[in-house]
Order: sequence, then structure tokens, then C-alpha cells
Amino acid sequence: MANRRTAVIVGSGVGGLALANILAKAGYEVTVYEKNDTAGGRMGVIKKKGFTFDTGPSWYLMKDVFTDYFRLFGKTTSNYYDLARLDPAYRVFFETMDPTVIKGNMEADTETFESLEHGAASRLRKYVTRAESNYNIALKYFLYNPFKRPSNLLKKDLLLALPGFAGVFTRSLHGYVSSNFRRKELQQILEYPSVFLGASPFNTPALYQLMSYLDFNEGVFYPKKKGMYAVADALCKLGAELGVEYKFNSDVTKIVVKDGNATGIIANKSFVSADIVVSNADLHFTETQLLDQKHQSYPAKYWKKRKAGPSALLLFLGVKGSLPELEHHNLFFVKDWRQNFDQIYKYKSWPKSASMYVSKTTATDKSTAPKNHENVFVLVPLPSGASPGRSEIDKLIEVYLAQLEELSGIKDLRQRIVLKEIYTPDHFGDAFNSWLNTALGMSHTLRQSAFLRPSVKSKKVDNLYYVGAGSQPGIGVPMCIISAQLVYKYLVQDWSSSAPSTIERSVL
Repeated sequence: MANRRTAVIVGSGVGGLALANILAKAGYEVTVYEKNDTAGGRMGVIKKKGFTFDTGPSWYLMKDVFTDYFRLFGKTTSNYYDLARLDPAYRVFFETMDPTVIKGNMEADTETFESLEHGAASRLRKYVTRAESNYNIALKYFLYNPFKRPSNLLKKDLLLALPGFAGVFTRSLHGYVSSNFRRKELQQILEYPSVFLGASPFNTPALYQLMSYLDFNEGVFYPKKKGMYAVADALCKLGAELGVEYKFNSDVTKIVVKDGNATGIIANKSFVSADIVVSNADLHFTETQLLDQKHQSYPAKYWKKRKAGPSALLLFLGVKGSLPELEHHNLFFVKDWRQNFDQIYKYKSWPKSASMYVSKTTATDKSTAPKNHENVFVLVPLPSGASPGRSEIDKLIEVYLAQLEELSGIKDLRQRIVLKEIYTPDHFGDAFNSWLNTALGMSHTLRQSAFLRPSVKSKKVDNLYYVGAGSQPGIGVPMCIISAQLVYKYLVQDWSSSAPSTIERSVL
């Protein structure tokens, strides 16, 4: 019997872990090389003094993407973790009015919208119906599409939807939302998903209003008793079942190319041969540092014309006593909405008053903190390229925590903090070789979405692939899982627009 083909994957983020399992099931001998000492990439975990914090993604959305992925292996997500549907989905705090909650229930949420703006209930129903249509079109024709066969975009139902669908590509999310809702607070609720796409609602395509379908209809979930790291843990456990080998503390310094083919990597100063090489490392780092210039599909000049998503300040706070003012997910919105985004994306300055995201996982899972304590995670978007000194960071922390106290009504929050861990923007560069210290990757602007994002296949080198947030389809845990399936589709030359229904061992 012939030797099995080999694959090496650089990096163990969600995309790399998901692809490792696919390749192993397809018959490859797979080894994952990770520079850090644990798997998951940005999906990490901190355990300290009885507190457990997710260090990266914290919203579990698009649950069908996870379901369909595990089905490829005859598994379900419940084989590895149990999901709780959050109710409410999140609470929103404003500088201009009292807090409100989004239930993820259309009947309740339309009442909330109507109470804030006459006629908003019916407009929200239409908006979410349109979002659902766009979401289904995106899943069927765009997210799993390698964009190698133009005929995929000539299907009757897509062509019928195109007149309306085209409009959401040619205007901004803010432009679309503001044409439907006058009140700024409602606009903010519908525009905030752009932050998690590494973009501003003022330059994000209106296409991404599809995410409101998830908010208001499908709902927001949380892996009970395990947190979001349960996803990385599940992917690793599945990988172990399939024979994937993981090598941690392994620094990859080069992708080796011979006669136009990737033949392996240099890891810990030693050559490792492989039939295919996949990089789940930061794409900018991969292209400009791991490849010689002549082999770069996206050289330094390419990145000079691209827009990075934001960096971030992350605070992991152990707080004594209860915080009933907070739900599991909480959004804090400043009055000067556009100015806040301009500071981050246009002027590259530290926001003095910042919109922020706050999570309290103890609302759902008491095990993430000691008894009579709360687990609080704070994310404040900062400009990409940010590298503020520690004294400046400390000043910013005080400003943002004071703002959190003021808007939430928790006047003594800072006095009750018993544990504080901090990730500054430098963390993303140091831990993940992140381009411009971005926390998310390349921003989802019009020119950096769908087929305009980097492909999962190198343009210059055979047998070299990319997986993760830097390549198609983009940012987010579900997108990284889809990215892994796109690599597989390239390997088997499946140019359809649909998700793979099976993994064949035809690549032996």
C-alpha cells in the first residue's frame, strides 16, 4: 500500500483545527504546528484564582454551520458540548437613554422598537425578513463558493433576488439602516455587528444587515459549563480521534518552495516535508515573512492598500459580589457614534469615550467564577497599528471603567475588582504575529468582502493553501470553519457553491 499523503498546518486557530480534521478524514497524515503552548489561536482561555475567561470570540452565532461541520464526521455538537440559548440575547446601554434589552424574540423586540419609534415594529419585521433572505442567499451562493465557476451565480432564484440583493452591496450598512429607522439608538442596535466584522458601519456593505437575522430570529447561544473554548477543545478531541498530531511550542520560520511547489516547512530550525502546506497563521505574516518574495501572492505592496480591522484593549475582571445590572452580553454605545468610529478607523486615535462590549458569563455559567463573584470581560476597540505604552494604557483603563460604571449604574465596580488581567494591542502581535496588531484581521469593507478577499489557494505556489479569518470567507468562528471546507473543495476540485456533504478518501 502506498504511503499516505502528508499535510502540515501552520497554526492551530479554529480554521487550522477544523481543516486538520477534514484532511485526516480524507486520508492525509496531518500534523499541526503551533508557536504557542495551547490550541485555539485567538480562541483561548485564562484560568486564575477560580475564574475562567474566554480570551477571544464570545458570541456563538450561526449554529447550523457548526452542526453541518460535525455532521461530516458523523458527530453532533452535543457529543462535545451543550448549548444554551441566551434570553435575553444582550442588553444595550446608551449615553442618551435608559438601557434596553434585545430578547432574540421578534414579538418582544418589535414591541421594544415600537416603544422607541412609531412604526418601527413593522419596519423591523421587514428588515429582519430581508436579512433572512440575504442570509440564506449568502449561505447558498457565496460563503462556500470558491468563485471558480461563474455559472454558480446564474441560478434562477439568485437572479430573481439580484435586483434587491445588489443594493446591499453598493451602499453602507449605516446608509441602509438609517433609511429605515430614524432614531439613533435603533440604528446603533442594528449597526453594531459591523464591529465584529472588523469594520465601521459607515463603510461596511449593507449586505451584512443579514447578521440581524441571527440576532432577532435564530438567537445567540453559549456552550454551557465550557464557554467558547469548548469549540476549540471539541475540534482537538475530534482531531485526536482521527489521528491528527499537534506540535506545540513549535516556531515555524519558513514555508519551503521548490520548483513552484510547497514541499514543507522549517519548524524549530528543522525541515519538515509535506505533500501540502496550509497556513493558518496571520496571512500578512505568512506572505511577507514565511515566503520568499517571488512566491508571495500578497506582497508588502498589497497590504499598503488594505484596511485592517481594529486592535483592542481586553480586560478580564474578577469582581466581588453580584452585578445584576449586566446580562451575559452587554453593549455600551456612545452618543458620538460616527466620531467614535472615525477615531478608530480614520484618525487612528485613542477614543476618549468609547463604545465597548462587556460579557458576564456568570449570568449563564456560575462555574466561571468563585462563589459570590462575577466574571467580567471588557473589549474596547482601538486603532490598528496601536501600541500605547503601559502608563497610557492604565489611563485609558480608568477612563473606560469609569464610563462603564456611569452607564451601567455600578458605581463601585472598580473598588470590587479582585482580579485584573490585561491584554494590550501588543498582545495580538506578540501572540499571533498579527498584522498591525489587529484583533480580527482584514476589515470587511466592500473591496475586502466575498470574492474580493484573499483566496484560500496561493496564486504563486502549488500545494500551498491558507485557512482562517485572513482568507475567504472572512472574520468569525463560523467563517473560519467554512474556510476549512473551502480548502477541501479546492483539493477535490469541487467548484460548486454549496457546503460539502461528505469527506471522501479520494485524495490518498
